[in-house]
Amino acid sequence: MQAANRAKHEWEEAFKESEIDRQNLAREIELHRSIIHQLRGENEELAELKQNPPPAIEQNPAPTIELPEPADLLNRLKARRKKSKADLADVEAILELLEGGDG
Repeated sequence: MQAANRAKHEWEEAFKESEIDRQNLAREIELHRSIIHQLRGENEELAELKQNPPPAIEQNPAPTIELPEPADLLNRLKARRKKSKADLADVEAILELLEGGDG
């Protein structure tokens, strides 16, 4: 009888272990399904971008820079090139062109 109890106990332990293994495998399967779902979504996004790529300026926008005040820029120009004939209106027009204005 003792051997039968021991066999029953061993069978119950093996059953518990197999149930734990089954639960672990079920979690792994769910994790892999989630990853597959995520990758499919990313693949769809990439395929759409490949078919309809954004304009180059959206892909690599130019960095924004802060331009100096026209008077400061004119003073710097006059300091560097004493004989420059540029005036404040010229510098303002150049800065407007750089900013993309129609000016």
